[in-house]
Amino acid sequence: MRSSLAGAVTSVLAAALAIQIAVVPSTPAAAEPYSGGDGGRPAAMPAPMTTSPGPSPSSPTAPTPSLTTPVPAGACTATYQVISSWPEGFYAQVDVRNNSGSHTVGWSVVWRYLHGQRITHLWGGILRQEGDRVGVGHADWNGVLAPGGTTSFGFIGGWTESNPTPNIITCTAWFR
Repeated sequence: MRSSLAGAVTSVLAAALAIQIAVVPSTPAAAEPYSGGDGGRPAAMPAPMTTSPGPSPSSPTAPTPSLTTPVPAGACTATYQVISSWPEGFYAQVDVRNNSGSHTVGWSVVWRYLHGQRITHLWGGILRQEGDRVGVGHADWNGVLAPGGTTSFGFIGGWTESNPTPNIITCTAWFR
């Protein structure tokens, strides 16, 4: 089950990747869709260069890359665990693992709190919480995970009703 937050993150990233593919110069460094210091958000892309068409109309055209390549099921997993709990508060950690054979360029984790929980402080990621829906994206320093690699983010939160572990947690990763 995908929340609307995960769908929005995926749509924004797909749009950013479409722009990236359309204007990537031939240097390897320019092919990176993320830049440092911006919280892991897609980098602003330079305007496409204007060139005159080549003289040979018989030149083959390059195929357009597909943005619909499916990400393998289970390529990214997230494990949620409450480390400590006290009346109306808790400390939790989520471990993110790349189960694929490729390096990630980013990841996001989404879940729903169904009992009045709310995150108050988070580290190791970028938080977005709207009501019971929670989304955490990678920080600028931990978006790239090698095959089999892991990273974690932690947080302190509060609760009003109770604090059970979310039963559905979804991890999505993007690959080179």
